[in-house]
Amino acid sequence: MDSMVTFHSNNMNEELPLIELKHLTYVSFKFEHIINFYDFEKIIKKFFYYVQTLRLTVKDDETYLHAKRWQTLITSSMPHLRVFDMNHSIDVEDYDDRDYHSLISSFYSSFWRERQWHFLHRHEWSALGPDKRVLSSSNLHR
Repeated sequence: MDSMVTFHSNNMNEELPLIELKHLTYVSFKFEHIINFYDFEKIIKKFFYYVQTLRLTVKDDETYLHAKRWQTLITSSMPHLRVFDMNHSIDVEDYDDRDYHSLISSFYSSFWRERQWHFLHRHEWSALGPDKRVLSSSNLHR
């Protein structure tokens, strides 16, 4: 799976069937205003049980920054996950500094460290467009 180009989240009101995809071990998505985390979570629960590598690029959606929800989701629905690569960016002006740092601080808990999934936070300043806050992960054992 590479991307969901024309997905509309209002389709998520319908119940998704549970499909066992034992050979689906790698998924990569790039989301830009396409699907929020809550709807993506439903997809993960139905299809990604055997996934070992998840690569995710998300722009301008803070719902993906809830580390505790990720922790619960990974523990319950993605027990085989070894690689978690996420690159998340959001406009600086869209989020207060304290709120943003409070939100991302949960990505530095023991859950993430035990799996050796490390996160870096940086600001990207741009003369041509909005400045961005970027949270990206790295996994030492790929």
